[in-house]
Amino acid sequence: MSILDGSSSNSALIKTAAVAVLAAAPLYFAVKAQTENRLLPPGPPGDLIGGNFYQMGDQPQHAFKKWREQYGPVFTLRLGAKRVIVVSDPFLLKDIVTNPAFNDRPQDMFLGNILLGGLPTLTHHTDFKFKAFRKIVQATLIRSALMKYACNFETETTQFLESMISNGLNEEVSVKPPIHRYSFSMILSILFGHSMNDFDNEFMHEFFSNTDQIFLLAGAATDKLAFFPLLGLLPDPNVSKAKEVRQRGSAFIAQMMDLTQKKMSAAQNDSANINGNENMSVMELIIRNPSMITDVDRPALINMFNNLTVGAVDTVSIAIQWCFAFLAKFPETQSKIHAELDAVVGRDRLPNLDDEPNLHYLNAFLRETQRVRPVSATAVPRIVLTTQTWGGYTIPAGTWLMFDFHGLGRNEASYGKDVENFRPERYLSDSDGQFLKGLDSFNKNASEGLTSHPRGFSFGRRVCPGK
Repeated sequence: MSILDGSSSNSALIKTAAVAVLAAAPLYFAVKAQTENRLLPPGPPGDLIGGNFYQMGDQPQHAFKKWREQYGPVFTLRLGAKRVIVVSDPFLLKDIVTNPAFNDRPQDMFLGNILLGGLPTLTHHTDFKFKAFRKIVQATLIRSALMKYACNFETETTQFLESMISNGLNEEVSVKPPIHRYSFSMILSILFGHSMNDFDNEFMHEFFSNTDQIFLLAGAATDKLAFFPLLGLLPDPNVSKAKEVRQRGSAFIAQMMDLTQKKMSAAQNDSANINGNENMSVMELIIRNPSMITDVDRPALINMFNNLTVGAVDTVSIAIQWCFAFLAKFPETQSKIHAELDAVVGRDRLPNLDDEPNLHYLNAFLRETQRVRPVSATAVPRIVLTTQTWGGYTIPAGTWLMFDFHGLGRNEASYGKDVENFRPERYLSDSDGQFLKGLDSFNKNASEGLTSHPRGFSFGRRVCPGK
């Protein structure tokens, strides 16, 4: 046999091996996927390309309810190219919030990379800028820090109530405009030291219009680029829309920041207007203490304030609107709150933050409202950094986690068999009528009174700073 013949033989052998490898590859990955799937929580079958993406629909809580009833409180979905585990078991969540492997955000989200310009934010992945932002938020927006704004709260609340009363004397009143103004003005006063007293304020209407676009574009039905990366190669009108929305939001925040800077510059020549840090807005505090934002540039700071403003104003507005809806629907509940306010506060003044610990039924009503109608169907997804064993399952690295807030609020082990009913009394102790803070905790025994917060604020290191 010649060298040429041997070469031909080797070439044929290599080609045969290559064909065999290519032929076996799909089988290998199919077997690998099947093995991984056996170790995952069960879930509904999906179509070949989209998986369960189109089954989920525009309002995922309805699909989640159906799948939760069929597969249990933890189930697996395939949304395009992503494996997603949906969790509605509060007691399994305890392991998630204490495990650093579950604390990061996906980096390929439409919301983070396009709508927010890819800059680190409170909804983005972990890096040094995120840590800097978190430090700012924890220093300025925790409950003890917010107490310095008690006067702002009372002023804004008084104006809100007066407008509701005056507008509703002789006719029905729409609650949405005054609630929008109240939430918008309150958040701006905390973040920038500005207030908005005009219902027809152009800034306010533009802000809410822009915010509606943000949540529309960031919804799961629109966020196809996260689940179908190849679509990024095609023209998508949502991309240009997202960039326009981002630019409008950034321009508004930049204007608020500049107004704060001008106000502080003008006050430098007036000693009567110069206060200590105790009465400053977040932006004023940052200007006075630049060491708080070391290594954080202006675009990133604008992004942080945009994230805080959008998240706070919209969620506060939605939560208050649901409170009004339930007060109107359940007049007996309204009467009980009224009686408690008369007993604790009286009729000579408005309630204030100091009264809160004694308003047990009011606290129960607020928690029940947030349980039945959370401001968001799900939390911003998390990503598993390394393969984990959790709840008897093996969760591969790269898997996304979604928290089903509607499902968490309807967990019978936590709230009883009547989870579909609106009943604030579930948050009150049978023995003394005290408010049970621990009912929303990770412990099944609510009587232990563990400090907790409504599930809509998420959990652990990624908990919403507005809690």
